[in-house]
Amino acid sequence: GNNTEKITYMYDENGNETTEKKFKNGTQTNEIIYIYDESKNLLTSQADRQIQKASIKIIKYEYGFY
Repeated sequence: GNNTEKITYMYDENGNETTEKKFKNGTQTNEIIYIYDESKNLLTSQADRQIQKASIKIIKYEYGFY
């Protein structure tokens, strides 16, 4: 059969990607939410939600400036 995959993206007013949603055959399978530091627009964390597995993986980022 036909397998169709689609990815949608949403961005904030600064052009940073905030949400990525993946669909397979019209059903959402995955959602990634990106969270940014408001003052520097640096990515601070992301939540990766696997809908069919009912799981969420959270990744936190830290930056060091020299």
